[in-house]
This record gives sequence, C-alpha cells and structure tokens, in this order.
Amino acid sequence: MGRLFLIEYDQIPGKNFYLCRLCQTHLAVAQDVLCQTLMTKFGVFEKVVNMLIDGPVHHDRSSNGTTTDAFCTKCNTELGWKYVQVDEPTMDIREGRIVLDMDKLLYWNGYELVDG
Repeated sequence: MGRLFLIEYDQIPGKNFYLCRLCQTHLAVAQDVLCQTLMTKFGVFEKVVNMLIDGPVHHDRSSNGTTTDAFCTKCNTELGWKYVQVDEPTMDIREGRIVLDMDKLLYWNGYELVDG
C-alpha cells in the first residue's frame, strides 16, 4: 500500500474550514460551500480535498442524475456523494459537485473546532 499524503490547512484566525468528525482530516475551506440550509443536514461543496470519490454509481431520482459515494481518505468514513451526471442541473446541483453530511463534519471557525 502506498504512502498517504494529506493536505492540511493552517489553523489560524481567519482561516475557516471543515474536517472529518472521526479523524479530523481537513476536507474543504468554508468558501467552497455553495449551499447549506438549516432545514437539511447536507452542504453542497464546489471543491474538497482528502476525499476518495469512488464506488458504485447510483441513480439519484431527486436530481434525475447519477452519483457516487465520497469517503474520507484517512478513516474511510462515508461522508456524502458526488454528482457524476445530472440531467437537469440547478443552481446548486451540477455535475462534479459534492454533497456532504454536515453531521459528520467539524468546523474550524478560526479559533476552535465546533459542530459542522
């Protein structure tokens, strides 16, 4: 098995990012969140790091497209999915976008770790 190289963000004031709740691997900067509502526990991200986007492709009836699972590279926890193909794109749901379960994330707010 090869060596694992992880990207880490600086934990300094003014730098906000999301981490895996289980192993605290850095996943995405706050600026890459495209949509997050209080009504759902999911966030739509433009870019992520330290994630394995792999596995079987699933048909997603809610978006008329296909998705594949997204896992933390370090602990292999399933954190969400990536849209592989979308028949009817919306402002937030497009091919290549990643949807993560915010309950499985922590958030570095520039000073401390809090719930995602």
